Order: sequence, then structure tokens, then C-alpha cells
Amino acid sequence: MLAVDYSNATALESNEPVWEWPEPLPPQDDDVLGDSQLYISGPISPSSNISASWSANVSLRDDYGVDLLPDRALGVRAQIDQHLGDGNGWLSIPEIADFVVLVENARNLTNSEMMGCCIVDYSPLQMVKGVDIVVIPPINGSVDSNGSWGWMESADLTGMTDSRSTRILDIPRVGGVIEEIPLRITLPDQWEFRYSAMQSVIEGSPNDFTVFRHQAPVASDIRITLGENMPPNAIAERHTGNNRIPLNSPTVYSGGCTDSVLDDTQQWWTVHNNGTQMLRSDGWDLYFTASELNYSDGDVASVVMHCMDSFSSSSQWYENILIDGVDPTWEAIFEIQVDGNTTVLDSEQTHIEVTSGSEFYFTFSTSDSSGLPVSIDITSDKSAGWRHTGSDYLEFMDRFFQGEQVNGMHLNVTDRHQAKEPSEYNLSLTITDDASNIVTREWTIIISDGSGPTIIPNIISNGTPISPESPARAGEAITLSLTESFDDLDAIDDVSWEVRVDGQVIAETDLWSEIEKLSLPLYEPATYLIHILAWDSVDNMEQISFGLAVSPTFGVNTSVLDHHVIGNLVEGEAINIIVTMQNTGADIGSGVLCSGTVCSDEVVVSAADPAGPGVFSAELFLNLNNTDPIDLRFVWSSDSAGSDGVLEIKNDYVVVSQWQMPMQVLLGVLSVLMLFAWLAHRTWGAESQRP
Repeated sequence: MLAVDYSNATALESNEPVWEWPEPLPPQDDDVLGDSQLYISGPISPSSNISASWSANVSLRDDYGVDLLPDRALGVRAQIDQHLGDGNGWLSIPEIADFVVLVENARNLTNSEMMGCCIVDYSPLQMVKGVDIVVIPPINGSVDSNGSWGWMESADLTGMTDSRSTRILDIPRVGGVIEEIPLRITLPDQWEFRYSAMQSVIEGSPNDFTVFRHQAPVASDIRITLGENMPPNAIAERHTGNNRIPLNSPTVYSGGCTDSVLDDTQQWWTVHNNGTQMLRSDGWDLYFTASELNYSDGDVASVVMHCMDSFSSSSQWYENILIDGVDPTWEAIFEIQVDGNTTVLDSEQTHIEVTSGSEFYFTFSTSDSSGLPVSIDITSDKSAGWRHTGSDYLEFMDRFFQGEQVNGMHLNVTDRHQAKEPSEYNLSLTITDDASNIVTREWTIIISDGSGPTIIPNIISNGTPISPESPARAGEAITLSLTESFDDLDAIDDVSWEVRVDGQVIAETDLWSEIEKLSLPLYEPATYLIHILAWDSVDNMEQISFGLAVSPTFGVNTSVLDHHVIGNLVEGEAINIIVTMQNTGADIGSGVLCSGTVCSDEVVVSAADPAGPGVFSAELFLNLNNTDPIDLRFVWSSDSAGSDGVLEIKNDYVVVSQWQMPMQVLLGVLSVLMLFAWLAHRTWGAESQRP
């Protein structure tokens, strides 16, 4: 041990003691530095005596206070000066000596738990002779200076294990400074680390590992289970084939060696043929092709996975597997049904043409020389996830349509009027036998044109598309627009058209320029039946029919349909005159029926619609005060049309006076008598007039 030269120390009397300590520690950046070790040398089998040793080397910055004295936040130099010295701001040798004694007494502990080392099987280890401790104190001088200080300690430990086969080692975590340094643990031969919930703060090998307890996320003891070493557990599986493996394609194995989490277990593979090693491969996975290792159909490959841990304990996984070098065979039948008619397609061809939307029937059958099942897998890019699977035999039906690459509403008008190529889909067959021998076949399915053009009519009246708020009206220029129409494959110029109105053909042409904007001869208010037919270049036909209502023109246009009188046209009598009228305009109105200064109640002038004129009636109650001619007129107005008018109603009604009525009756009777006399004379001659 080296003597310390404290040149700045105050001179002491000759009877004062002389202290010798190790050389001061150099300054350090970390608050706490150092390391500790628990070395277990004796057996730790069930119910055995434990022999172990403990050592620690700790250094701390001077400004890092200790819990042995009050005011830890001041740092150890100020703590010593104030609580062990005279508080004069200067750390003297005697003050330092008192602090060394304080530390020695504090670390002179009696068991491993108190020292911050460990607990074995729930019991602390005991000191054999006590603790050897050497303190390296802070140097004397101003309390404001900052250096390092620390101590070294060692002790022999002993204890007893319990009767279980697994040892439980608890590492204290109570906040002591000793916990701030790593703890290395060395186990007896053939013993290893098994498990800890705080495995994230443990590094090393199964037999020699270090616990960084200051990194633990929680302030609780760190429990570690220990056990005698066992050979690693070898677990492997084959990913190729079932009861056999292929001769000419890769075979894949994967496996793992499970052991202590800290063990760096070695793993390798060997492949043998009748005891001869054909291949060695290191790693978790094994890849090999049997034919490349000189195997033949019917040979047996012996595959072994080897595991060896850090104690040189080993284990194996193996299997003997038969090699199959014969591919499976297959047959396919393709049929389509259109309108109940079945057509068999040639499955030997690589390009298969089917009509869009037709029923496409698939039948696949397979076989293998081994007699074992053969899997069938059919995939297509028809849609995401399209797949059909089976074993030995598979049949199903599907429909294939033109895809988005053909003309449709997703394209603008210019693009959808251009010719497009038919849609094509890939169809893939994969058959796999028990040994994973794989046979594949590809087809291209071409979708032929099976549908007529898409007819999208628009009606335009006076340059505006019709709507419920803006219908077509008589007298306006009404146009049928087919601009939005298209064919899925053909250019619009290759489509033929026919347009009928109420069954009469008004247009029949192959020229798009003539049919795209077609004037309709619709001149009167009515509902017309429009029928449009279209054919593509392969005579696929599409047709639509719809009713087109042509509304009357705006305004009010009244006329008389009928009028009659209820009552006698005699002066002094009261009569009812009923007039039935019609309005051929599209606006409603109101009006009154008048004669002279007498008018009826107001009536509604009904509006015309595509079904016909609006019909309405007005009734006038009139007292006949004289025999003058009856003047009838209908006076109307319409707010919606912004107009009004008077409809003169011509009539031949004659009003007679009261005295004329008896004379008229007498003349009527005489006329009847004269008629009877004349008839009698004609029938019986002159004798009929004798008395």
C-alpha cells in the first residue's frame, strides 16, 4: 500500500497519529463507477453447502453525497466538513480519517443481503471471516474542490441450498450505492442461467453473466432461476412434401435449438445416403435438391439437425424421408354455355376465347404414380383473391366479362368512342403431389364481344336538356342526342342505328354523324314512344324504349266545347247556362262567365298537359227580365302567363214574352188537329168527313 503525501496538510504535533491510504482516485465524469462479482465455487445441488466469494470496487465523485451523513445534496466533502469536522470549508486529515472509519464500519456487514450482493433460495449467505475493506478517501483541502473517492471490499460467503433442483437467486434492489455498479455472477461448472423477468438487464453466457441492476425499470429485487445444464432441445420441421420429398426441386427444413436464453447454441445440419454424409450446412434452415446430391427416385435421405450448447452438451433431430422423382399428371375439360348451347373448347390451346358473360365450366382431374392425393390449385387475375382448390378432381363454373380496359362510363366521351382490344385474363394451373413435385400450366382467356352497344339517350329541347322542371314543349326544336352512347369494343363509327317514334322508323343509318344529334318530328303535345336499336360490328344488338312527354306551349288559349240552358227561355223566368270550355295552353288561370252585368262565380282555367287540353266548366244563373238576345262572354286572366282576355260565346238562344206562350200552345193544337184530318182523308177518302 502506497503512502499519501498530503503536502498541504497542517503540521501535526509529534504525538498525533499518522494515516496511510492508497493513492487518491483520478477525477471521473460518472457519479458512480466500479464493478462487483459473486463467484460461486462450490456445488449448488439440492441440500448442499454453498461456497462463494464476493468482491466490489466502487468509486464516487466528491459532489455525489452519501446516505451515511445528513445533507446528501451538498456532496461528500461538505458533508464531512459539516458533520464530522468544524465546518470551516476545509477538509482536514482528521476529518477524513473519521470518514474512513465511518465507511469501514458501515460496510462491515454480516451477510450477503446487507452487503447488497444476493440471496440464495430465500436466505442470505453468511460471512466466513468478515469483510476486508479498503477505503480510498477524498483528498484534504477546500470543500469546493471535486475529485473522487471509493472503497474496495471482499468477503468469503457460505450458505445452504434447499431441496429443490432449481436455485433461486435474488439480487437486492433497494436503492443502495452498490446497486449502481454491474454485478458479475459466475456459477459452478454445469450450472446455468434459466430465466428472469428482468432479462433485459442481464448479459453474458449461461455460466458467467452480468446483472446491470441500475438499469432495471422498477425498484424491486431481481429474481433469477438457475439450474443444472441440460442438452439443448432440438426442434425441426420439413416444409416440402408430406410423406415424400421431390428429386429435382428444392427441399426445405427449418429448426431451432432451444436452451438457456444466454446460451449461444451451435446448430448445423447433415444429409446422409446409406450412412454416407452427402451434405453439411450450418444455420437454422436447410436447403438441398436431392438430384444434386446424387439421389435417385426411390432413395431414402437421412436428414439430421445437430445442437450443441456452450457446455458441449448435444442433441439431435432426424428423419428418413423417401425421394419421389415422378411428376403428377393432369387432364382438363373446358366448356361454355350460351343460351343453353354447350361448346367444348380445346384445353390444349394456350389461348381460349369465350363470349363475355357466358357460363364457363372447368373440370380438372389428376393422378400420381404413388397413388397418393394430388392437390389442384387454380388462380386467375380475374379478380383479387380468385382461386379454386381441390384434391385429385375439381370442377366449377364462372363467368368472365370485359374488364375496365374496354369502353365504359369511366372514360370520357372521346376515349369511349375509340375501338378497344378485348379483355384478357390469365388462368394458372398448379398441381402438387405428396412429394411437392409441381406441374404448372398457363392459359390466356380472351373475352370475345358478347354484348350490344350501350345506348344512353338525352333529349334536348330548344338547346336545353329536358328535366321535370324543363320539359319538352310543342313548337320547340326537340333533338335526340346519343353522344354519351358507346360500344365496349367497337369504335362508335362501327355501330349501326335505328330510331322509331310510335312504331314509325324515322332514322336508319350506319353514319354516326347522322344519328348523334337527331331531330325528332314531335310537334303536338302528346306522349310519344321512342324506340332506339343499335348493332355492333358482330351483330350484337341492344335496344331501349321510353315514353317522351311533349308538353303544350306556355300561355292560356281557351275555346268553347259546348253550352246549354237549364230552364225555359221565357221572359220573367230564371235559367242556368252551363258552358264547357278547354285550354290548350300550359298555364292555368281563372275567369267568370258573364251576360251583361251579371257574372258567375270565379272558376279555374285548367292547364293543358301532354295528355290533352285542360277542360273546365262555368255556370251562370240568369234572370230573364226582357226578350233581348242573351250576350255570353268568358272573362279570364292568368298570373303565370301574365295575360288576360275575353272569349265571346256565340249562341242562338231566343227569349219569348209571357203572352206569346198561350197563343203558341193554341197554334200547336190546331196544327195537330189539321194533321189528323189530313191523314184521315188520305186513309178513308171523303166518307171519312161525313157526319
